[in-house]
Amino acid sequence: MASLQQKLTYELIDAQKACQSAEYIVDVAYSLADDPRVLLRAMDSAGRAAVLAIAILLKVDHFQRKVSLGTSPELTRAMFFSQCALSHGLSEEDCKALRHLILLRETYQQSGFEFSVDSKAVIMNDALETFALDVEQAQKLVVVVKIVIDKARLAISSLSTTAID
Repeated sequence: MASLQQKLTYELIDAQKACQSAEYIVDVAYSLADDPRVLLRAMDSAGRAAVLAIAILLKVDHFQRKVSLGTSPELTRAMFFSQCALSHGLSEEDCKALRHLILLRETYQQSGFEFSVDSKAVIMNDALETFALDVEQAQKLVVVVKIVIDKARLAISSLSTTAID
């Protein structure tokens, strides 16, 4: 039990670091660089933090036998949004923002083409679809990631209370 809690705590620390990095990029580096493509780096860090926090929530729920993990990341993600997110107190808006963030991050990682237009960073995928990100959206995504990280922290702390019961 302590080993699981310690492992999840280390993952939580990694998520917090990635979120802090995203927040720094949006709040400080963006204004200094004056290049909207910097927001893509922030979005990538925020996406990494979100994926780590979601994984923590899923592992806690799996440990408590509330869910069984899927065989693929897509199934596991769908299960999180359908079963786990609301039970951890995430709103529909938060879930929508998280889905959007994960989609943006995946598109960014697979895309080889990014550019900036009108203070927005734009990603183009292989199907020539574009996804835009501005500073306000990036700030909102960071706020949602902070919420998910806080929910993951609470879930980890609940492990110690369930072990005592």
